[in-house]
Amino acid sequence: SLIGSGQLVGQSQLQFLRSVGRPELALSFIRDPLSIFCLAMESNDLSSALAAAKTVDTQDTWDKLANLALLNGDLAIAEVSYQKSRSFTRLMFLYLVTGQRDKLNKLARIMRVKGDLSGVYQVHLITGNRQEGAELLELGGQKQLAGLMRSQEPGQLGPPEPVGREGGNWPTLKDEPLNLKNLPDTEIIKDSFEKVPDTSSCNDGSSDIPAEQSVDPSSSPVPVPDSPLPGQTVQHAGYHDHAGYRPTSPGSVPGMEDSLAKLSTQYSVVNFLPLKQILFSQYVTQPSLPCHPATPPLPLLLPATPTLDQLLETVETGHQMTTAGQFTRAVEQYRSVLLTATLASQDSLIRLCARYVVTLSMELERKRCGKTSQLDKIRQCQLAIFATKFDLLPVHLVLTIRSAISVCLKVGNVRCAKVLARSLLDLGPDQEVCRFARSVILNQAEASDAFPMDRILTGKIEICGGDYLALEEDYVVCPLCQTKFGHVYQGQLCPVDRVGRI
Repeated sequence: SLIGSGQLVGQSQLQFLRSVGRPELALSFIRDPLSIFCLAMESNDLSSALAAAKTVDTQDTWDKLANLALLNGDLAIAEVSYQKSRSFTRLMFLYLVTGQRDKLNKLARIMRVKGDLSGVYQVHLITGNRQEGAELLELGGQKQLAGLMRSQEPGQLGPPEPVGREGGNWPTLKDEPLNLKNLPDTEIIKDSFEKVPDTSSCNDGSSDIPAEQSVDPSSSPVPVPDSPLPGQTVQHAGYHDHAGYRPTSPGSVPGMEDSLAKLSTQYSVVNFLPLKQILFSQYVTQPSLPCHPATPPLPLLLPATPTLDQLLETVETGHQMTTAGQFTRAVEQYRSVLLTATLASQDSLIRLCARYVVTLSMELERKRCGKTSQLDKIRQCQLAIFATKFDLLPVHLVLTIRSAISVCLKVGNVRCAKVLARSLLDLGPDQEVCRFARSVILNQAEASDAFPMDRILTGKIEICGGDYLALEEDYVVCPLCQTKFGHVYQGQLCPVDRVGRI
């Protein structure tokens, strides 16, 4: 064959073997030691990796080989790797758990030659060698500790029981070829399926029915996967015993159907796609810690719904992004908290996040506006003033008012800037902001506006959360986030939370 002849050349062919999950085939055609080591690590070939590591001979290479060897239970290669990388602390632990006290004493002599007296004392301490440990303490001037060490009984400083007494590799299971002679007679297997057991007498659903035999679905102990009965959950063999398995059908998950109905009736939620990941993390999937590929993950017993303190910590992250001027990331952060708070029924937190989403979205819209024409200047000034109308934290309200003052001065609305500066002083900001506000108030320029905006500046107005315009008395409200919109948005998806219908 082409592989057997050794004529497979070129990086593309080797990369193909690696991409299809067969890096062990590419090992025969690689000459670079580092590439051989990487491919051997991917294919779990410890012998090839050891040979390549001897050629490369770097500490990082030996550390990676030691970790892989421990995962495979090859303690001999792990010991060689720790010796080559001079990882004496890890080597000490390896000798301790395997009960190799003679090698521990030899390691102590090596560390003494290298001047690592702290490591030598650790070896004496874990092996229970009181006399040698006391001498080291006296050498360091710790005579009282040396006397305390000698006064200890022998059993109090004894080493722990080793995990493996022989010091060899961990036992492994090897795949054995299938022996057809040990299998039961084919006729016996055939006869066992001639009579299909009744549903009431078989409740595990683990029988393997031959493909050539036609079985009536009504008499089968396992429901047909393609057409489950109403109210039943299909479970395949091998899955129902798994501790972390939960059915993935929303109608069969306990509590999930009620949660969806509540969201639909109470908040008029119609778009469940943004809530999908949160719902599945709460009702379907169980959070877990990944382990070795041969072992199942460890389940984490976490509360299904985040607590108020956890939600407030997430909101604090959005506040930090807002203070740093990262408005785009902050909007996504607030919207994510809004969705999570919806499932937790935290209405006050939902409205807080909605206010921040609208305010920061207006700031982003203002930055996208032009600055040349008169309409652009009017729109810039409107959006800047609108951003000061929402109930935010004082530190963020100071930022919005200060930004609105700068915009008003640029477009020639000096009177608006002075009114906003007085509002800024009422918040009690720091000295730098106070000096800025006073300088605006004491400006000798004529207090006039190039584009009068008295109605939106001093009056109490409602702002549309979709097109960011002043609303008249008649408007509609989103049932979820309580954001107000014009009648043109009635029946549409809310642009603030993106899940509720207005």
